[in-house]
This record gives sequence, structure tokens and C-alpha cells, in this order.
Amino acid sequence: MGTLLSGRARAHPRELARFVRLFTVVRREIEYALRPTGDLLHRLALETEFSDFAFLQTVDTRFRQGEPLSDAWDAAVLALQTEKLLKTEEIALIQAFCSAFGSTDPAGQSANCAYFIDRLSELQKGAAEAAGKKSRLYLALGVLGGVFAVLILL
Repeated sequence: MGTLLSGRARAHPRELARFVRLFTVVRREIEYALRPTGDLLHRLALETEFSDFAFLQTVDTRFRQGEPLSDAWDAAVLALQTEKLLKTEEIALIQAFCSAFGSTDPAGQSANCAYFIDRLSELQKGAAEAAGKKSRLYLALGVLGGVFAVLILL
């Protein structure tokens, strides 16, 4: 049980790290490739690094089916809320990213990406520290529970 809880505690910072990586790659692509936003997201969804990233796959699939990017993004954010891996503040930041995505010149989009990368990086570092503490606690409680069970059975 302790191992299971420890794994769940570590999933939170990993999910935030995926968004930091996604926004970092988007920023780089905006600065150097100047692709339309839909094409950019589709190309990233096809890359091995993001092929198992459910959020990006949802956005890409729905956008390719003809939904506006903002609606596709909203649907993916709704799925994030259902998964309950991220906190409300983190989900709000991810939601807000789409509001300015593709709506300004490349310099403005790059600055927008930088802002969200910085904010999510800060949250990810805090989540990683908390996860490390929780993970050690859950593992210790699991070991103690096992020792207690052995003592009772003897």
C-alpha cells in the first residue's frame, strides 16, 4: 500500500514536468519554425516524446476533427480535472496558456510561453519536494504496517 501511495505522490510533479517540457518545446518552435499553432501541436503530438501525453493527444485529435483550438484545449483541461493529478491553480494556468496561444506575434507568444514555463516550473519544484517527503512517509508507513502485521501473526 505504501508503494502505491508513493507512486501516486510522484505522479503529480511528473505531470507538471510534462507541461513544462511541452511549453518549452512550443516556445522553441514558435521562435524558430513559425508554424501555425494547429500544425505545431499536431507535429508535437506525433513526436515520440509526447506520443503518450494524453492531454496533447486529446487537443490534437479534437482539433483535427474540426473543433476550434480553444474548444479542443478546454476538453483536454476537463479531462485533467477528472484525473485529479493536478491542483486547481495548476489547471487554471494550463487553461490560461491557450488564451494567448497563437493570438500575438511570435515575440509575444514566446514571452507568454516563458511566463507559463516559469510558473509551472516553480510549482513543479514545490510538488517534487512535497512528493519526496510524502513518498518517504508512505513507504515508511507501509514497512511499519508490514512489521506490525508480522508481529500480530506471531
